[in-house]
Amino acid sequence: MREGITADYIVVGAGAAGCALAQRLSEDGTRTVLLLEAGRSGHPLLAVPKAFIVTMRSPRLTYRYVTEPLANGQAQSWIRGRALGGSTAINGSMYLRGEREHYDELAAELGHRWAWPAWARAFHAVERRLPVSPTPMEDGVATAVLRAFATAGMPSVADLNGSSGQRSGATPTTIRRGRRVTATAFLSHARRRATLRVVTGSPAVRVHLEGKRAAGVVVADDGRAVLHRARREVVVCGGALETPLLLERSGIGDPAVLRRAGIEPLVESPAVGEGLVEQRSVIVKARLRPGTGTGPLLDSRTKVAAQAVRYLLTRGGPIATGPYEVAALAASTGQVPDLQLLATMLATDDSGLRVGDHAGMMLQGYPLRPSTAGSIHVSGPLPGDPPRIDAASLATADDRRLTGAVLERMREVLASPPLADLVLGEEVPGPWVRSREDAVRHALDAGAGIFHAVGSCAVGRSAESVVDTRLRVRGVRALRVADTSVFPTQPSGGTAAPTMALGHMAAEMVLEDGE
Repeated sequence: MREGITADYIVVGAGAAGCALAQRLSEDGTRTVLLLEAGRSGHPLLAVPKAFIVTMRSPRLTYRYVTEPLANGQAQSWIRGRALGGSTAINGSMYLRGEREHYDELAAELGHRWAWPAWARAFHAVERRLPVSPTPMEDGVATAVLRAFATAGMPSVADLNGSSGQRSGATPTTIRRGRRVTATAFLSHARRRATLRVVTGSPAVRVHLEGKRAAGVVVADDGRAVLHRARREVVVCGGALETPLLLERSGIGDPAVLRRAGIEPLVESPAVGEGLVEQRSVIVKARLRPGTGTGPLLDSRTKVAAQAVRYLLTRGGPIATGPYEVAALAASTGQVPDLQLLATMLATDDSGLRVGDHAGMMLQGYPLRPSTAGSIHVSGPLPGDPPRIDAASLATADDRRLTGAVLERMREVLASPPLADLVLGEEVPGPWVRSREDAVRHALDAGAGIFHAVGSCAVGRSAESVVDTRLRVRGVRALRVADTSVFPTQPSGGTAAPTMALGHMAAEMVLEDGE
């Protein structure tokens, strides 16, 4: 094994958390940071917001994880970004902080450091470097959708992140002047520092342990093993799918799981890979009056080419926006939102990644904080061994109730003026879906995951939790986890914004502890 770079800190994964964390750790110029990323940087389409319909199908820019079949016998394909910036390089650019009440619930379990004031400070620090702006309301259908949400009990607000309760508004996005901004925004100035080194194309094989201390990271470099050494700490930011797999390949996990995969157990931590929670959406598609929405601007190669020219010349038009022009937060009971609704002003095919041949729109809704938990585990000792993913969906009574409720709310929106005047009829799911039980079947058969998985290395006070309340991996010194895997429940918005804030908070913990 070849010796590589030695740094004070090694950060594994240059996604939403890793980039924010590396920026903060290297900020004062006294500590050296090595940021490792399996993907590579640079692809012109990554900067184009609507190009996600292309980049999400690219094997060069994405990882695809195939799950075990659901109860209906269907497997799912979960997509993650494979580039500098992680999944922020290919996602919908949505930036939603989540509800204050949910962070305060987290603090009740984990302590005041996890309460809303700490998160608010982290969000503000993130937003000093990352542009966040509402999606332009240039389309008449989008304006009608926004008014229909208000009629259905979700009043329109100027800033979804600056308000609370049931509400709707233009979706906040990380798009600046028509260009996607990824988590690499944290690195734009930081990479000029002598204290930060970013290495791409270096997939992590395992964390190198010396006794019960993390002393470095072994990566694959053109088929050769290279050991990078950490003088102080290793911080894993691989996400809810890759982080538990990396820990297990390092010998940290349930001994029975590790032995079945041919891995020697070094640190017993049975909860690694358990508690994986993903949102499951219900999809409603409606046919609109001809010529309305953005679909007619993109429903042929000629029109796409014309809009591409428009985009290149003006950085405007439908290519300059993300997939969801309007977002809403709704409550199934009471006033605290537990449902999220997103609106797309064009018809799509079954994949959701190709424009349909007629005017239409799609509403996508899901419970914000599902309670059905699955798992992810290694099947072998190598990074290329496919993981075993139990993508459990809608198994709890509460998840099924909320899935029915979100379908009801979306249909209420379609029937509300002035949108109702533009809708010719519901295409999906159609009249056969009436009861809440029907809604659950529709969500399993035709719905989709939101690519917001969390919980596979959850933080907690108990000795059974994978990481403690300062994100330190139990049973190992000088090793932390800071990514979506540590969230014990879903943040009440998207995952990108909270994960960036978590990266900033984790850096503060590392610096305070001074390992």
